[in-house]
Amino acid sequence: MPNEALLGYQPTLYPAQPVQTTNDLAKTHIETLHQKCTQATTAINHAVNHPYQIKDVFGLNDQVWLESKHLALPHQSKKLAPKCVGPFRIKWIISPMVFQLELPLSWRIYDVFHASLLT
Repeated sequence: MPNEALLGYQPTLYPAQPVQTTNDLAKTHIETLHQKCTQATTAINHAVNHPYQIKDVFGLNDQVWLESKHLALPHQSKKLAPKCVGPFRIKWIISPMVFQLELPLSWRIYDVFHASLLT
């Protein structure tokens, strides 16, 4: 709609019919545009027809390690702090990618973490 408001008409994104031109560079760009459009349409149709299945990586009561990269833990040096802490027990599976851990009460941080932070 912004193009229509600015130009007064809705421009086409790519020409439906091959444009007759003597410019070889323009021809190659149009051919590439058609190829990329076809590839994008094929990829979108494939994604719709074959949805991604999330695999269950961790189960309830599993012991997991937690990445300490984004944790504000009381270490004197970030360099010397451990890369992972734990192991901690999974208390609740909120979704296939989000887990609630049983953390020490002294930590006073939110106990829900994304699966990418767990090993």
